[in-house]
Amino acid sequence: MKDHDQSCIFCKISKGELSSYTIFESSTVMAFLDIRPFSSGHTLLIPREHYRWIWDLPNEMLEEFYSSANQIAKKLKVVFETDNVYSLTMGEMVPHCHLHIIPDSSIGFSGNLSELLEKERLSPTEDELLSLCDKIRSSD
Repeated sequence: MKDHDQSCIFCKISKGELSSYTIFESSTVMAFLDIRPFSSGHTLLIPREHYRWIWDLPNEMLEEFYSSANQIAKKLKVVFETDNVYSLTMGEMVPHCHLHIIPDSSIGFSGNLSELLEKERLSPTEDELLSLCDKIRSSD
């Protein structure tokens, strides 16, 4: 088992030291809305324990991690009425394993990663994020 990194923002979120707009959680993973999203509903999925990269996750965690990503993507498809939900594994901005799950409700992502990264990110209000959390959590 990995210890939490005291300086890692995602470890602080996982331990409840920092608040987040959580849409899904289990004993080993959690997902929350990105506060500077590429599109509305842009979600980050993390393991609760500190691992630097997705490929550092133990095999027994991988199934739950990707099963959770699948469940989240299906909810986002319903909420945003889109068939296009993208996943990105970058890991450069926060050195904690995470997966970006991004519904294509308005970004028009063409598959060009550099084009996506150059787009201006949204700045949703707290009320908008809270409302979106409720909507995603209650969707089936």
